[in-house]
Amino acid sequence: MTEQIPTARELMSDEYLVVRPSLPLLDAVATLEASPEDTAFVLDDHDRFLGLITEKECLRTLSARAYDEGIAERVQDVMSPPPAAIAPSSDAYSITQAFLSCSCGMLPVIDGGRIVGAISQLTMLKAFLSVFRARAAERGEIEQTAEDLKDRPESKERMQRVASSLDRDQLASLFSRNVRHRE
Repeated sequence: MTEQIPTARELMSDEYLVVRPSLPLLDAVATLEASPEDTAFVLDDHDRFLGLITEKECLRTLSARAYDEGIAERVQDVMSPPPAAIAPSSDAYSITQAFLSCSCGMLPVIDGGRIVGAISQLTMLKAFLSVFRARAAERGEIEQTAEDLKDRPESKERMQRVASSLDRDQLASLFSRNVRHRE
């Protein structure tokens, strides 16, 4: 019996930040500052996904602005183009690859050109940790919890290194165990 690894539909959240391209940059920074998320999705007036803006982009822009008065003033001036699309049916392996190819902490799940959810690196990290905790429990070892790791930047990097060293079959095996333990 072949078990399936989780899909974006199973992992995604319906909680994410949205900003409009015409929003003043300082207002976008305030939105990010008030949220635990480091990424906001940029949608047009018809709710079509245009790109994203991250804390890192805002920091780069605002730090440069301290020396140059001509820096961008609106979200549209500093937003990143849309990353690789994640469909609701995308598997965890594809999602991990998408995170490894960008520098944002959250990616949108797109269906029909519209955002239907979002997946964070932390969600993926928790999925991996769940798998590794289950393995450790089988061996009688103790693993750190996702809560212990969530505020440490190296946790995301560790998740990326681990995921990039695994092939599709290994990830499928890991995530099939994760699904079984959640039930």
